[in-house]
Amino acid sequence: MASPFCVGYTPAPGHGINWAEEVFVICGPCGNRYPVTSTDVVNVDSDVTCDGCGSRLRCPASATLVWCPPCGVLVETVPVRR
Repeated sequence: MASPFCVGYTPAPGHGINWAEEVFVICGPCGNRYPVTSTDVVNVDSDVTCDGCGSRLRCPASATLVWCPPCGVLVETVPVRR
């Protein structure tokens, strides 16, 4: 999937995402709607696993993409403060 055109979610009390409600993204190029779960979202200032080689990568708070040096894959992230 490419970068999302939009993200739909219900805010949680205080901040973050209410995971008890529906969360989704709409793909920019094709317009398809995809469900999102809490395991699809990377917490800010945390680690993420590369889908290509399984390496653990650091996800800075400002990142939307993390580059994996071992295999060259760009890992797309959605940094959200939970």
